[in-house]
Amino acid sequence: MPPVNLFGKEWRIGTDDFVYSSIVELMFRIGWSVGIAFVLGFHLSELGNLECLGQEYKYTTAYLSTALILQTIISVNLTFLAYHSSLGTIFDKTVPHPRRHVSLLIYLNIILTTTELFLTFAGTYFVIKDWTRCGGSGVHYRTVLQVVMFVIGCTYIILFIKMIVALTTIKPFSGSDREEERQLLNQREKQSSEDPLRKLRCCLMPFTRDESTILAFQDISKILSSVFHDSQLVPSDIVSGLIALHYKNKQEKESGSIRRSNSLQAGVVAEDDLANLKYYYKYSLAAYGYMWFVLDSPCVHFWSLAHYAKICGCLPMPRLQEGLLEYDGCCNCNLAAARAVLELAEEDFLVFDNRNRIQETPYYLAVDHEKRSLVISIRGTLSLSDMFTDLRGGPCLLSECVPEIEFGLHPTHKGHRGIIEAARYVYRRLHGLPVSEKDEEVDRMRRIDIMNLSLDRFQDYSLVVTGHSLGAGAAAILAFLLRSNYPDRDIKCYAYSPPGGLLCPAAAAESEKFTVSLVVGDDVIPRTSLPNLAKLSYDIRDVCERCELPKYKLFGYGVMSVCCCHKSTTIHEEMRRLFPVDEGSSSRVLEFNNALNQENGRQASLPETSSSETPVSPISVNSSCQLLSPDHKDGASSSGIGVFDAEPMVLPGRVVYLEEDPEGKISISTKTKDSFDTILVTPRMLADHMPNYISKILSKI
Repeated sequence: MPPVNLFGKEWRIGTDDFVYSSIVELMFRIGWSVGIAFVLGFHLSELGNLECLGQEYKYTTAYLSTALILQTIISVNLTFLAYHSSLGTIFDKTVPHPRRHVSLLIYLNIILTTTELFLTFAGTYFVIKDWTRCGGSGVHYRTVLQVVMFVIGCTYIILFIKMIVALTTIKPFSGSDREEERQLLNQREKQSSEDPLRKLRCCLMPFTRDESTILAFQDISKILSSVFHDSQLVPSDIVSGLIALHYKNKQEKESGSIRRSNSLQAGVVAEDDLANLKYYYKYSLAAYGYMWFVLDSPCVHFWSLAHYAKICGCLPMPRLQEGLLEYDGCCNCNLAAARAVLELAEEDFLVFDNRNRIQETPYYLAVDHEKRSLVISIRGTLSLSDMFTDLRGGPCLLSECVPEIEFGLHPTHKGHRGIIEAARYVYRRLHGLPVSEKDEEVDRMRRIDIMNLSLDRFQDYSLVVTGHSLGAGAAAILAFLLRSNYPDRDIKCYAYSPPGGLLCPAAAAESEKFTVSLVVGDDVIPRTSLPNLAKLSYDIRDVCERCELPKYKLFGYGVMSVCCCHKSTTIHEEMRRLFPVDEGSSSRVLEFNNALNQENGRQASLPETSSSETPVSPISVNSSCQLLSPDHKDGASSSGIGVFDAEPMVLPGRVVYLEEDPEGKISISTKTKDSFDTILVTPRMLADHMPNYISKILSKI
């Protein structure tokens, strides 16, 4: 529902968002009314025994009586507010609008709440005065005063919650009726949406002068404000759309339409690829250090960690050369966890660097004598700095972002900017190059070109780069850099659950020569890219406009389905109406492409697709496309369509897909990159990305 308009301002809340909040508050109000009535009766019965009050009791009695009447009026107001907020659909276009009285009821609720606030101030004064004058008169009266104080305290709490909600839902730049002014205010609002990240940067690193960090925050703020800026959607609309899309994906899985479309693109996995994916995954898992290792199995792994850890920093124990083991604390817990996972000796770790900043990810270099390989493992997302690295998702030319490589990088290959910077950081550290202005001041003798030293020492060993999540993306790009620098070396990359928006199609095709990616189930990260986020935004808006169920029913049935395993026929019938199984999703994809082409001023020229054909991905139609968060799918919104340019970015290498069926059997196949051009909203979308689940799936192969 478009935002509610109060006091000439648009708020980040819809007129249909007051059903459950009003019901919850109404229950509290009814309870308070009963409590106040009891306290008032007890108060009147005890007044004859309290000579110390004199005529003072009239003020307290007046407060309690007025509070009881006010609670009754507010309860009636909340009842009407919940009823009128429940009318109509999410984007109801009926005239007159069924929720047209909600704003009036909110204004009345604000007046009643303000009156209650001043009345509570007065009641607080009266109760405190009564306590000081007659607090020792008797146990019964003290009990009455304590109950009144409790009611007053609860009133303050609910008023405080209302104030917080009001402050967080207001939109500072809104409320203009003129089209020109509205567009100008929308631009100002986009700029204001970047302010939280600027403030967050100031809070996290208030004294930073690192230009790369500042540029990273600027890029992140632009991306987030462009993708998620839709002035007609409120947060509850997004949640409603995600619930509906979850039911859509569930319905398609149950009908087998997803499996049939995927089977058309499935291929046979090479045995060597599968064996190496299973073998080298332990290196990606070891990069997460002690925290994930202990949480995976607290009792068993804690004692295993204690066996490898350096108990006291004062005790002389063997350790890596200074400069090759950094930022791991006095006990070297992360190194100990890696040794426990890999069962390697400490001398087999050539580098273990746990430094973690924005665009600087922890990594290590180890020797695998069994496979006769040098393994570089890069850690995945585990900190706030890693999240900011993930969010800097704009495309960047590899040749421009990595000037250290003079030859070997294709001039048109592009990749995820934040992950390119993370891979560049690992590359420079391995080759003893400075990574910052501060590092430039460090003596050159302390920076060791461990990469060339290791390659000279182990000349007949291959080089393997691996990682999970963010680490998988950095590993794929690092493999590009290493192959350009060492063209005669056998270099392979095994990427586990890499980010979807990592490489341009040309670079991804080139990476198939040396990279194998693993995707498990409904994992959201390999399906996350700027084009896919734009499609998800469009789908959310579209399903909210077409859904005929009120928002409160969609919420209620969704919560009941998750918490109580109750399957409602009402919501399933609505989902079947919204997403007919026989039509598939090709019509929705085609509509999305038409919206893109309309916005660019082009005529849609996509071929028609039948329900039996695999839907054409809108990401692969052109080399570049317009991503939008449409305020209306026909472009007729008063606030316009937020659009920004972005190129399609896809997964690296050859993609191996694993999926576990309800019976616990694992299906193994190869997939094309177009198979991951849509974000699947399912309960497993995050769980399938977790390292321990991937380890469990690989152990079943």
